[in-house]
Amino acid sequence: MRATTLLLTAGLLLSPTLGASAKKEVPSPAPGEPSYVSLAPALVSNLQSSGKPRFVRCEIQLMSERPEAAAKLSLHSPAIRHSLLLLFVEQDYEAIRAPDAKEALRKSALESVRAVMRDKTGKPWVDDLYFTSFYVQ
Repeated sequence: MRATTLLLTAGLLLSPTLGASAKKEVPSPAPGEPSYVSLAPALVSNLQSSGKPRFVRCEIQLMSERPEAAAKLSLHSPAIRHSLLLLFVEQDYEAIRAPDAKEALRKSALESVRAVMRDKTGKPWVDDLYFTSFYVQ
């Protein structure tokens, strides 16, 4: 009897729905409500420079108003990161420091991500792209 009670108790504790280690489910956004996907870790790339080596480090959030987009973007994040790194390495250190250049780069990055997603899935999936941190040195 005692062994049965121990097995039943152990089963309840190890159960993913009843045990203390059960994960809380994160609700998915409602249709039309934006969701964000972080391209973590931050992207780091060298820049074109006539002097000493220069680098850019940025954190990027992708925004979509389609709830199913987060899974698609996460699945294809290696291809997205690759495309963005190729874009960043083409940037000139002196030019990228200007605010207008950062906005132009953001728009180019958005188009780059959309192109990757169109190639992989047939749809762009991304409504906007945000630099949540941006360092040039």
